[in-house]
Amino acid sequence: RPNDAFRAANEAKARFAHMDGDHLTLLNVFHAYKQQIQDGHDASRFCAENFISIRAMRNAEVARDSLKLIMESIGLQMISTDFQDKEYYPNIRRCL
Repeated sequence: RPNDAFRAANEAKARFAHMDGDHLTLLNVFHAYKQQIQDGHDASRFCAENFISIRAMRNAEVARDSLKLIMESIGLQMISTDFQDKEYYPNIRRCL
């Protein structure tokens, strides 16, 4: 976190925090990033305002796309629980 914006960085992190740990916090960050793109907002600005590495978000997109291609190539169906579903986080925790 930048020393001159320590408090703002902590507040930004708290907006995405999940009580079950960093994996789910990072997933919240990724979902927010993708939502910004879907809504037509500037992803770089979103990342800068929230002290998020745009490079890390782009790497996460590449990793997700690569995993999806691997799943398709071996015939695995990608099944996702809706983000609003009460079982969303429990399902993710079971996968971790």
